[in-house]
Amino acid sequence: MSAYQRLIEASQRDSLTPDQAKNVEDAVSDVLLLGQRAEVEAASAFIENWALRGSTDMKPLLTALRASLRAELHLDSTLMPELFNLRITTALAEKARAAKGSPRAKPPNGS
Repeated sequence: MSAYQRLIEASQRDSLTPDQAKNVEDAVSDVLLLGQRAEVEAASAFIENWALRGSTDMKPLLTALRASLRAELHLDSTLMPELFNLRITTALAEKARAAKGSPRAKPPNGS
């Protein structure tokens, strides 16, 4: 559960803080050590894609972890929603982003 929480906290962000980056590294290491086959395969693909591109989509790894956790907790196998993360931008964060000249990220639906 800890690996999932650390990854979801860092997912779908414009950039990562040093703490978030360290949490992603630690979470992926935990999955490689303790994960089920599907989780380890997703973590390996995550690492490979990160190495090739400098970034990657966390959703396949999060989906594998979520499925495993739900099975362990005897919950139904509900699919992960397409929009799976809520990111709220505070006025202070928006001011800091504007000061750096960084455009505001658009929601997935483009509005």
